[in-house]
Amino acid sequence: MKRRWYEMSADVCILVSMIELAQKSDRERYAKRLISELTDLGFKPEPKLYEKCAKKYKMQRWYDADRDVFLAIEYLKDANKEIQDAAISRVSEYMRLQAV
Repeated sequence: MKRRWYEMSADVCILVSMIELAQKSDRERYAKRLISELTDLGFKPEPKLYEKCAKKYKMQRWYDADRDVFLAIEYLKDANKEIQDAAISRVSEYMRLQAV
């Protein structure tokens, strides 16, 4: 069975699953936080490239329905491991504090 990109790392898999299972409003808030953390850590996205890809892709994944969630997941996928790890740590902590 072929594994998805986010299943290659337990931390990435857990964060993506937590975002997927969150309520819609929380999912959007977490996505915006993830985008912010990734860019603060030095990830330089090409938003026009992602928007172009989104227009060509048949939207059928759970994260395709919302632009911010789509961008957050795509940015996470494209970030290097060091940036991924740091962003995951920060966003996971943010999510944990929000649940309290």
